Amino acid sequence: MTSIQTVNQETPNADSQFFIVRTAQEVADTCMTVLKDYNEKYVRKTVESGKDFKEGMEKDLRLLADRFIEKGKSLKAESSVIKTVEEKVADSFKMVVDKMSLPSRKEVEQLNDAMKTLGARVDSLSGKSSV
Repeated sequence: MTSIQTVNQETPNADSQFFIVRTAQEVADTCMTVLKDYNEKYVRKTVESGKDFKEGMEKDLRLLADRFIEKGKSLKAESSVIKTVEEKVADSFKMVVDKMSLPSRKEVEQLNDAMKTLGARVDSLSGKSSV
């Protein structure tokens, strides 16, 4: 074999080795393209829709919490209004009773207790006089 034949014989081997490398590179590029497309179509869209869903839920929960707080504030305000109205009505009744010179409930209860005490004394005295 001469040196020319050796070089010529090595050339097809070199081309075939580069062919394998190029083919492997093309397969790798094709795989990357397919993976990018798959990622774009399925994974990214799913993740983005999940993010949108999460953001929507956070907004809804904030609105719900705000409504709950506002409702609590309005109930508290209504409670104080009701208490104020009750106090004013009670004060009005007291004024009416005072103007009519009627005894208050407390005065009637005191009178009742005094009558019971007096009745007990009378009973005890009447029991002593009969002996």
